[in-house]
Amino acid sequence: MLVLIAALLACATPTPERLLDQTCREGRCKTTGSARETSGLTADSIGYELGPGPGSVTITVPGHNASTSADLEVLVKGSGSLVVSTGCTTCSHSIELHDGWRWEHVAGGFEGTEPLTVVVETLDDTSRAALLDVRMNRFLSQ
Repeated sequence: MLVLIAALLACATPTPERLLDQTCREGRCKTTGSARETSGLTADSIGYELGPGPGSVTITVPGHNASTSADLEVLVKGSGSLVVSTGCTTCSHSIELHDGWRWEHVAGGFEGTEPLTVVVETLDDTSRAALLDVRMNRFLSQ
């Protein structure tokens, strides 16, 4: 029984679907440059298109329970590359984009209840990206 409980506690708990919708409807998203808000997977959801040309979407994801840590993923597709950063000078991740939708792991080990600022951006004149959602996979802190 204890092994089962430990295994369940070690598993990740993802944030609810459509975290991007929830966050952006609450006014915690902004665009610059070539980035623009579009509809997402459904007409009542939010998505973003970036490029061609430099552009960014800044998303302020709400904090989470202090007893958990979290990994960040983005659901994207496109061509070229995308850079996702999370607020510190060494916290950026470059993603090579593909034609189909993929959850891409961006960063991990976020702890605490403070909001997390996530910047998703295209940096060159040829990259094009579509952003459909973000999620935080939460784990109990050790």
